[in-house]
Amino acid sequence: MPVSPARRWWALGALMLCVLVVDLDTTVLNVSMPTLAREFDTGTGPLQWVLNAYTIVMAALFIPAGALADRVGRKKVMLAALTVFGAGSLLGAYATDVGVLIAARAVMGTGAAAILPLTMSILPTVFGREQIGKAMAFASVAGMVGFPLGPVLAGFLLDHFWWGSVLLVNIPIIAFALIACALTLPESGDRNGPRVAPAATATMVLGLAAAMYGVIAIPTHGWTGAHVLAPAALGLALLAVYVRGQLRSRRPTVDFGLFGDRNFLWGTAAAVYVSLALAGLLFVFPQYLRIVRGLDGIATGLSVLPFAAGMLVGGQLGSVLLERLGFRAAVTGGIAALAAGLGLGVLTTADSGTGFLATWTALAGAGVGASMVPAMTVILLTLPPAGAGVGSGLNQTLRGVGSALGVAVFGGLLTAIAGAARLDTAAPDGIVDGMAVVLAVCAVGAVITGVLTGLFLPGRAEPPRQGTESTHDLARTA
Repeated sequence: MPVSPARRWWALGALMLCVLVVDLDTTVLNVSMPTLAREFDTGTGPLQWVLNAYTIVMAALFIPAGALADRVGRKKVMLAALTVFGAGSLLGAYATDVGVLIAARAVMGTGAAAILPLTMSILPTVFGREQIGKAMAFASVAGMVGFPLGPVLAGFLLDHFWWGSVLLVNIPIIAFALIACALTLPESGDRNGPRVAPAATATMVLGLAAAMYGVIAIPTHGWTGAHVLAPAALGLALLAVYVRGQLRSRRPTVDFGLFGDRNFLWGTAAAVYVSLALAGLLFVFPQYLRIVRGLDGIATGLSVLPFAAGMLVGGQLGSVLLERLGFRAAVTGGIAALAAGLGLGVLTTADSGTGFLATWTALAGAGVGASMVPAMTVILLTLPPAGAGVGSGLNQTLRGVGSALGVAVFGGLLTAIAGAARLDTAAPDGIVDGMAVVLAVCAVGAVITGVLTGLFLPGRAEPPRQGTESTHDLARTA
């Protein structure tokens, strides 16, 4: 049952803190890459592992974390996840070599794997499904602030403190989030939900990890190297075994029948592509600012503020468009703005003015916000209350994979075009050319995604009927 009106907004604030700290750490180290390369004397491959250890572990554990929370209690698991996230932050802040830092990021990813899907699955419990669109718009603000705030905060900290401060800053946020969640969140879950099968879960986790290892090895070993093809093939084979087992199970952990609903399918497709393009943009743009423009850390962070402002405005606009025009118009319009911003960014040169950079990044940010809010709302409306944790975990898994692919593929593409083993030694012209290609590829992908969602995403959707069935009810469209 929804909590009292006086309490629900405090609960929403607690959930926003949880989203903030997770999305903050998705990008906080992007600006730190040149610094980490010098501190640990390492190249692009290990540095990409620092970024992707976080997102890959999240992607691998989203589903089991959501299923566990559905059974034992979402509030309990949320509090435990925040504690794990804090422990990983402490370990990473005082890492003495890149291997320890990668391990710490994996620990942080373990905690984040529960935090994000639980935020989505707890929202209907707090607000009721009739207000979930409004709640999603507010909750998305935290993610929209956290994602671009990472480079801003990192830039300030790197200019005034040692590099480990970019992780240590998580501790006070987590402390506040723990207190707020403990005091405001109601307990919820479904004790009769599907159990987490250890063998099946291990198959899925190993499959995702192997496939992502192959992707991350691309910058070092090339697209056809054995270090790429072998783990990628193994990962895909393990994932195929997992999916086949779930489809044949009488009580599957993951209800793949969700993809039979156009709301879930195309809402997820839009959210995954936007996540991929966003990760690629926020990887290459800070490199341009630091290496080509010669900006220090704090100036690099401040240069991302127009993008953050665009996301905030776009998120609110997406909520308005969703209410007035429906899902199809809101999502497609947002993706069109994203494509326009990325396309304009292709024209960036080493001497481009600050106004030009602010214009195209703000437009791209507005597109991200305007498309992501309605896409995530239509997904949430499709999920049955009893399986909201698992369903949210499935969506977050796909988005996490998209983010990891964005960093790995576009990071590798940037490095290859720049013609340097390490980005901090690349020539400025190489970085400019590499960023132009990355933005062009992202823009083309956005156009394709926008056309597909415009053709197949329904205009409006109603929430599924209440129930505890393992198979969801398809949302009706109008």
